[in-house]
Amino acid sequence: MAPTTETSPTPPRDSRPRLFLIDGYSNIFRAFYAIRNLSSSRGEPTNAVYGFVTMLRKLLREENPELIGVALEGGRTFRSEKFEEYKANRAPMPEDLQSQLPWIRKVLEAYRIPTLELAGYEADDVLGTLSCRAAEAGYDVVLVSADKDLMQLVEPRVSLYHTGRNKMYGPQEVTEDFGVPPEKVADVLALMGDSIDNIPGVPGIGEKGAKSLIQEYGSLEDLLARAGEVSRKAYREGLTEHAEQARLSKELSTIHTDLDVPLDPQALHRDPPDLEALRQVFTELEFFSLVEELGPAGAAAGEEEIPAAEEAVTAEVWTDRAGRLVGGEVYVAVLGEERPLGLAIAASEGGPVVYADFRRDGVRDAVLESLRRWIGDSSVRLAGHNLKEVLRLCPGPLCESALFDAMLVSYLLKPSVHGHSLDELALERLNRKALTPKDAGWDKGQEPPVG
Repeated sequence: MAPTTETSPTPPRDSRPRLFLIDGYSNIFRAFYAIRNLSSSRGEPTNAVYGFVTMLRKLLREENPELIGVALEGGRTFRSEKFEEYKANRAPMPEDLQSQLPWIRKVLEAYRIPTLELAGYEADDVLGTLSCRAAEAGYDVVLVSADKDLMQLVEPRVSLYHTGRNKMYGPQEVTEDFGVPPEKVADVLALMGDSIDNIPGVPGIGEKGAKSLIQEYGSLEDLLARAGEVSRKAYREGLTEHAEQARLSKELSTIHTDLDVPLDPQALHRDPPDLEALRQVFTELEFFSLVEELGPAGAAAGEEEIPAAEEAVTAEVWTDRAGRLVGGEVYVAVLGEERPLGLAIAASEGGPVVYADFRRDGVRDAVLESLRRWIGDSSVRLAGHNLKEVLRLCPGPLCESALFDAMLVSYLLKPSVHGHSLDELALERLNRKALTPKDAGWDKGQEPPVG
């Protein structure tokens, strides 16, 4: 529970900077169980990472926080020292989740969002301390978590965005939903206990009973002092016989707000993400839709510019350009949606990048003549994506050339992945977003006009 201290007047709410503090593990666990059966082509689970990234991106996009940090934790905490059985019943973290934690740290590093940790204490305590200090320093604080325990930190300057319920909680919302105001949440938790964290609570008192008792008696200590007045026998006996256990449970349930964790606004300031690092992480995780949203890679990635294609506007131009191709490998691609409208070519060792529109007089015949020559030449290797569409242009002659089909190779390398389209391969391998049919002029069944 955040302490109330005398502070200098804070600036008006609409002028105060906002600090978003994310409960890392709460959101990671929620993502892990909300999204199932998501893995990379290597068989590595990625569901928790994807769910966490989705939550984070939504927060950054919709809230645009000035200050932000993610609280994490690891290892034994002071609560285990105080009560050996604390969290003793909790099952070990699933291996499929454990393996994803390093990826989440890489994502946060690429976003340049600081991680907040203190040895011996849980993330809740780090969140509690920083939220209290930030509120006293004049910030509006938003805790981002699906953990109801953090409701005890809510006060006029500290809100809880509950990611499980997609709801923002202030003091009034906590009172309405939980039944008691934020400063009484730990008293309720002390009575009802927590089977997941193995907080004992008081035998015989569940959540409903705990809330009604605190509503009636005001606090845990007042309730224990007047335990003999409680009308329900099971409650009365439980409180009388397990008073110290109730006090221990409250100590375990209470979030600390006075740790040795400094509030450093400079360190929590939200900096622009490292786009190249994000692109690399998302590509390795095979989050290709997220890679696409990052846009094309910049010059820092060291990528060469892809030359613009030249149109062979006549059969003579096509024959000339096709004859300039250097090397024994020819890249070919059919253009068009429902029916072939053209062909594009390039070579691995130089020469022009050319495309031909079959709707121009004489061009189709010139293209097919070149294509038949390449197909029948054993010294040539045709390379492309979905080459059967190229071969269908010239039915009949035996194919003597070697073939390299990127779509088939992609499938052989990653058979568990559903998508092997040219768009997806371009994004994965080149960090390039291919033109959509609409970009190229196909819209609502309409073909692009002849240039």
